[in-house]
Amino acid sequence: MHIPKSYQTSNKETNPLKINPLINVKPVIKKFAALETWSEKLNIRELYKKHASPCWIVSKEQLTQNVLDFALFTENTNHILFPVKTNPSLLILELLAELGVGADCASRQEIDLALLAGIPYKNISYNCPVQDVNLCESLLIKGATVIMDDPTAILKLQSNLQGKVFHGKLLLRINPTAKIEYSQTNDNQELMSHAVISSKFGIPSEDLPALVKKLTIPVSGLHVHVGTQMDNLSSFHNAMIEMHCLANQLITEGHPVFDINIGGGLGIPFLEGDKFPSLKYWVNEISSIKQDSFKYYVEPGHALCGNAVSLLAAVEAIKYSRNKRWIILNVGTDQLAKVTLLHWPHRILGPEGNSLNKEGNDAIAGPLCFAGDTLVDNINAGDIELGDPLLITHAGAYTFSLSNRFCGRLAPAWILIDENGNKKLMNNEGRYDNPYLTNYFWNLQDTNTLTEVIPKEKSRN
Repeated sequence: MHIPKSYQTSNKETNPLKINPLINVKPVIKKFAALETWSEKLNIRELYKKHASPCWIVSKEQLTQNVLDFALFTENTNHILFPVKTNPSLLILELLAELGVGADCASRQEIDLALLAGIPYKNISYNCPVQDVNLCESLLIKGATVIMDDPTAILKLQSNLQGKVFHGKLLLRINPTAKIEYSQTNDNQELMSHAVISSKFGIPSEDLPALVKKLTIPVSGLHVHVGTQMDNLSSFHNAMIEMHCLANQLITEGHPVFDINIGGGLGIPFLEGDKFPSLKYWVNEISSIKQDSFKYYVEPGHALCGNAVSLLAAVEAIKYSRNKRWIILNVGTDQLAKVTLLHWPHRILGPEGNSLNKEGNDAIAGPLCFAGDTLVDNINAGDIELGDPLLITHAGAYTFSLSNRFCGRLAPAWILIDENGNKKLMNNEGRYDNPYLTNYFWNLQDTNTLTEVIPKEKSRN
């Protein structure tokens, strides 16, 4: 995808797509997000004929556009921190690294993966409910950002760093008192509401003043995360207002608070009729309450890569039972646990690119020995036949990262559609997966010290 000159900067080493929102003409902004359209333009039969299935398909153009949109809020692409847990594909991470995007990591292994993809320490943030103090210390010395919410761990880190010079930044994660809620309710929200008062995440904002009085280590910023698949702009607005108030209080205490990280959480639609704020509308509305004295960071998952990835599958069997037709694919809960276990149906396109999510008496299921292995029920699958390819869209977030080898299923291949529309089969995952092609390159772990990533050229041999 061609990057307009208005998006570019001479500071390419640190930020290849630095954004100046003042020099970009704002188009008409739609309030609600629409389903992506790039997958509808694919020749699904031709893709299947050439590459077989299953395989993940990544649109570089869609991913790049999402980065550019978020960067209109952050003003720097390296202020966008992609949660590796969302999709630990090396292909995704390398594309984001090329765009200057950073990484939000929850473990040593995710840090190694980000480094392997080409993301430097200065663009890496570490945030985990179980905080490894030694890892925090090492990261701060290397120039990374550490986000903490355990007072005991913070004080221990402070003790460990006495007399040591570090160039990284410490941010405190806050559990706000502000009203954080969804506009629409569903059964999954209790699993996604990270900022509710009863959550395990974050320092209660009312406890922050007492903690800060004990700190001699500088606090560089504050962090908050409202929750996953958030559909209510007021939740982001309320959280940001509270972060501003708390940050200004810390400044009066002598802390150099310049960074406000508002986490991720912006939801995306999976089906026609799903209502979530569009990314551009979110940027426009939330930018209006920014303050000039702060730098802003985000950690988008679904909203960054959710609509940039689709999963190509194929019909392996068709069964009939009590007047119901079961279309059984070669993927199911092994790759789409979020869809089957949380009952989060995604749009499914037939071999001609038509949507199958219409009312009927058919069901599309996976191949696993598991009664809940159903992708979508009560639809009209039309004249789908054995061997036909299908495309599951908006599958870029919390799918590959939750994949498994249940019933001996193996990982799909990866196809990249570049900015010119060319399709290339990528074997990146095999560079770091185990022989069974599961998910992560975990064998770099060193239990004593922060590991250094192995050279890319060596990993490809």
